Amino acid sequence: MIKTFIFVPSMLQILKSFNRTFYILAAVALIAVCVTYSNHFHNDFHFDDSHTIYNNMYIRDIKNIPLFFKDARTTSSFPPNQAYRPGLTTLNAIDYWIMRQFEDSLMPQQGYYHLSIFISYIALGLFVFLFILDVFNKTIKSEWNKYAALFASTWFWLHTSNAETINYIISRSDSFSTCMIMLSFVMYIYIPKWRSKYIYLIPMAAGFFVKEPALMFVPLLFLYIVFFEKNFSITDLFAKNNRKTIIKNSKPIAIGLIVAGILFLFSRAMTPPTWFSGGLSHYRYIITQPFVILHYFKNFFYPNNLSADTDWKELTSIADIRFIVGMLFIVAMLYVAYKTSEKTETRPIAFGILWFFLALLPTSSIIAFSEVLNDHRPFFPYIGLFIAATCAVYVWILKYKQLFETTILYRGLLFTAMAILLCAHAYGTYQRNIVWKSEMSLWEDVAVKSPGNGRGLMNLGLALMGEKKYAEAENYFKKGLELMPQYAYLYINMGMVKSYTNDTAAAEVNFKKAIELGFNTPDPFYFYAQYLCGRKRLDEAIPLLRQAMKLSDGHIFSRYVLLNVYADKYMWDDLDKLVNESIKLFPNDPEIGKYVSIARDRKTITQREQDKVQSAKTPQAYIDLSLAYFNEGKYKECIEACNEVLKLDSTNADAYNNISCCYNQLGEWDLSVVYGEKAIKFRPNFEVAIRNVKNIKERNESVYRTTAQVKANPTPEGFLQVSTMYFNGLRYGDCIKYAEMAIKLRPNYAEAYNNICAAYSKMNNWDEAERACQQAQRINPSLQTAGENLRYIQQQKNRPH
Repeated sequence: MIKTFIFVPSMLQILKSFNRTFYILAAVALIAVCVTYSNHFHNDFHFDDSHTIYNNMYIRDIKNIPLFFKDARTTSSFPPNQAYRPGLTTLNAIDYWIMRQFEDSLMPQQGYYHLSIFISYIALGLFVFLFILDVFNKTIKSEWNKYAALFASTWFWLHTSNAETINYIISRSDSFSTCMIMLSFVMYIYIPKWRSKYIYLIPMAAGFFVKEPALMFVPLLFLYIVFFEKNFSITDLFAKNNRKTIIKNSKPIAIGLIVAGILFLFSRAMTPPTWFSGGLSHYRYIITQPFVILHYFKNFFYPNNLSADTDWKELTSIADIRFIVGMLFIVAMLYVAYKTSEKTETRPIAFGILWFFLALLPTSSIIAFSEVLNDHRPFFPYIGLFIAATCAVYVWILKYKQLFETTILYRGLLFTAMAILLCAHAYGTYQRNIVWKSEMSLWEDVAVKSPGNGRGLMNLGLALMGEKKYAEAENYFKKGLELMPQYAYLYINMGMVKSYTNDTAAAEVNFKKAIELGFNTPDPFYFYAQYLCGRKRLDEAIPLLRQAMKLSDGHIFSRYVLLNVYADKYMWDDLDKLVNESIKLFPNDPEIGKYVSIARDRKTITQREQDKVQSAKTPQAYIDLSLAYFNEGKYKECIEACNEVLKLDSTNADAYNNISCCYNQLGEWDLSVVYGEKAIKFRPNFEVAIRNVKNIKERNESVYRTTAQVKANPTPEGFLQVSTMYFNGLRYGDCIKYAEMAIKLRPNYAEAYNNICAAYSKMNNWDEAERACQQAQRINPSLQTAGENLRYIQQQKNRPH
């Protein structure tokens, strides 16, 4: 036990050496970073969070942790991203488990991930302080070392560029692996008795299982030993008479390289063949990196144009001026490192510069990624620049130490400059937290800063589509397709927006194009299947859902939807088989658990929920029944079930929200708002209800405003627009009314008849729908949507009842 905790006396000795002023400044620094990040804990999931966390079924059961180390497919539901990172998946599973223990708290789901990441970020800052303090103590003789190290670590905590990593949940792979690297250094430095047992390599190995660059600890340790333990410069390193000394002290590096090599080979063996780095040309990627590295260097000192998804493109030739400038920068920096290594007091500058370049090797060298740069990548490399930049200024300050000690003016100017720098970064970080708040705010920022990024434009369109701003969303999808015509996800989203605007023919074309381009990923199959399920074309959806699960058995929503389809179609044998398979994979998943009894009892979900209510008339039982009714389109029955809830619990926010959703589906907009606001009243942080009420109010205002404008200046196109708006708002009677008003002004208006057809279809009035559709086709035989609608209507009329 004494050996295990031998670091305690060493740490206590360090803590005792600090005076009261230092502790006050350290407390101020800690408060500053907490205040700076106080507005980020509710920030949304973004980008790769979807397939690694939100759609990843494996992290929902903490008992799967051993499986993460056996099967890399558990990392993500997106096959090309299934890298072997079991430590990362473990962290996500732990946070998910913690979230489930406190799911009734005020914190949203993503808040638990942000809190966990922030705690490790605080720990990382402490490790950075201890490391820099040791480096300065070995090279600079001054009682101010602790303050210089504190400034550097505070700068690290508050640096605006780091917000790109801390806000992006799955980028915890960068922050946590870096934390493990720094912990390895702290253990190596402050617990020397563990060196002979190489225990300091354990955090490095743990970090490697989170992200591969953790292995860069080994070459960095070599530089640390050479520069600070052997007191060698770069010149000394290559001197013949020092080779024996280097070889004699190379055992830690040799062992480290062996461990790193084993880990790397093991990781490669465990990585599935579906993983793909994304880059197509290694040559172009490599020649682009010098200028990318210069960009990272610039952002360290002036992070004014950070983007979550940049639009940088690969260079095509080394004759490009950007390649030349980038190479000149690298050569210049290496020369600075060479020169500053000559003197002991400036050697941390050389060490920091070399750290920066070494830490960038995994992402800025031979492995070609789909993005030539990401502003969250230099999180680990920047630690080297914090060391180098702080040392450079610190050495200059010590040169004029007496002047700063004796002159209040100069001392005041120095402190003011330091405070301005830290406050500027804190402000920048706080603002970036606001940018990362939601999908809308993030991708609006990307669209402005990276207008040439088709994926960024698509994600902004997706955010707009979530707010039912379909015309704006489609516009951004079109812009994205101009830039990335082979990107499957753009066609998925185009298909979705077309389905929401009732352009079913175009929706089908886009979904099928998405499958053609994204045949090796589950999402194109899943979203097309969802579209078909929404139109009750369940037989067509089944093979698509099966293919999605074949590509990724952890694609959670494909599994849920297929289970539901089997139950809805009474395909009991298929349901039995899928339930048994799912239970083996995910034995503790509550959603799958619902289907175990359904498969056994051969009852629909609604029948099952009705049985639950009979056995226990609790608010939750009625809520579950109301959801079953809602999913079957039985909105009046859903309302009745919710009213039963309110008899038992008059403040039940879920009941009010479900009633609100039902009235929205029934076209009772005002009642929908009333009940939605009641849900928010009884649960102020009810994000779903807040979003629903906001969207309904915005839609209502838009519809009423447009209706008034058209009535004041009537045109056929105007009435058709109003008709379509009412259709999208589920007011089918009003849709028909305004379509008929359009026809009065233009009797041969095929599109207006098509709207009438679509509205009657939603009302299950197939005869009237068929007559309207046939009239639309007589007027305009080439109107694809009318032909598609007519085929669907005739299928429904011919179905056995």
